[in-house]
This record gives sequence, structure tokens and C-alpha cells, in this order.
Amino acid sequence: MKEEKHYTQWTREEFEKLPYPESFHNTIGEVESLIILPETHVHDSGFRCMSFVAIQNGKPTYRISGCSDVIHLGGVGGYNWQNSGGLYGERMKTKTTFANGWRIDCLPVSGLLRIFSNKKLSLGVSVSDFELFFEED
Repeated sequence: MKEEKHYTQWTREEFEKLPYPESFHNTIGEVESLIILPETHVHDSGFRCMSFVAIQNGKPTYRISGCSDVIHLGGVGGYNWQNSGGLYGERMKTKTTFANGWRIDCLPVSGLLRIFSNKKLSLGVSVSDFELFFEED
């Protein structure tokens, strides 16, 4: 039986063949990291759009977005205000934030960038501004 190739050895073309989730609003759950795939089309902002590949349980699973020109690490503002009422949630009242340790590296074969952190990640809605959150303890 042939051993499955680790995603760090994938080509860009292999990442591009992955399916998109069935629904735009489909939640795919926590991810370990995202691979950033620059698109060829340009956003209204003048910057190139990006799609992303979700890595779950050490394997590429889905391709996401394709219309985002910005990634907000920790959400807009960087405070990781996911599911907490946004700017007017409890965090704003207490001004509590958490350190995370965001990281970016470059895959050896495809040359694509991988973004990850000390914790599992969850994804915001796939729109122009793509939010990426870390899961808190």
C-alpha cells in the first residue's frame, strides 16, 4: 500500500483540486492551520484575492473563500472577539485579551504560506475581510 504524501510535499495544483464546503455558511469546525492560496483575480481594493486550504487532523480538507483580500488575525482589531458579542461584548467591558503566538512559514515544495498558532483555529465568514480566530482554553 502506497503511503499518503504529507501536505508539505503537495504542489499548488494539488491544493487547488480540493473541494469547497457545500454551503457558504457551512462551518467546518476547528482547523490546525491554513494554507494561503493567492488567486489571479484582483479585489476591488486593488489587492489580489486569496483562498485558503484548511488543515484538519494533519490533512488538507477544504478550500475556503477566494474573495478575501485581507486576513484579520484574531478578528478585526486582533482581540479575538469571536462569539462574544463583538465590539460591545463582555471583552470590551473588561478589556481582556489573550496572547496567542501567530506563526507563518513557507511550504517547501509549493512555496505557499501556512498560517498557524499555539492553539486550534476557527474561521470567520468567508467574505472580503476574512477573520481567523484562535480557540481559547
